[in-house]
Amino acid sequence: MREKIIRFFKMWTLPLGMFAGVGVYLMFHYIPWLSPLKVLAKGANDYILPLMVFIQLFTTFCKVNPREIRIKRWHVVMILFQLVCCLAVAVPTHYFP
Repeated sequence: MREKIIRFFKMWTLPLGMFAGVGVYLMFHYIPWLSPLKVLAKGANDYILPLMVFIQLFTTFCKVNPREIRIKRWHVVMILFQLVCCLAVAVPTHYFP
């Protein structure tokens, strides 16, 4: 039963999210008394939208069971490599514009 529920959510998360986004857009576009909230919606949209798109795509296409994920040594090495590369780009551009 639990697998059926998870499969249902994985299959329908992306389409339902897309329809909900269209519905909310149309609400703000066609209902005039929501116009004062457009500024708040735009501000929230800048921060929430990328997170929601990531969550929808991740849950839709993820084939890895989170319980099977274990941090290995190469994970730490890759994170350190990314941090060093990021700092190598960010520090010179920040201190020497």
